[in-house]
Amino acid sequence: MSKVKYSVPGISCGHCKKSIENVLYEIGVKRAEVSVEDKTVDIELGSVTEDEMKEALDEIGFDVE
Repeated sequence: MSKVKYSVPGISCGHCKKSIENVLYEIGVKRAEVSVEDKTVDIELGSVTEDEMKEALDEIGFDVE
């Protein structure tokens, strides 16, 4: 399983963290750790592709760098 870490500059609060975690688990990500302080998302993709993950975050208003 692929593990990736991304910068997501739009993360600013606990609500952002929960929204990101919820959408990632909905699409089938195996594990997601969101850091509000570092503005990062550490993900174990499982069967989800990186493009699917980025698209899901884009749909809820977060750009992935």
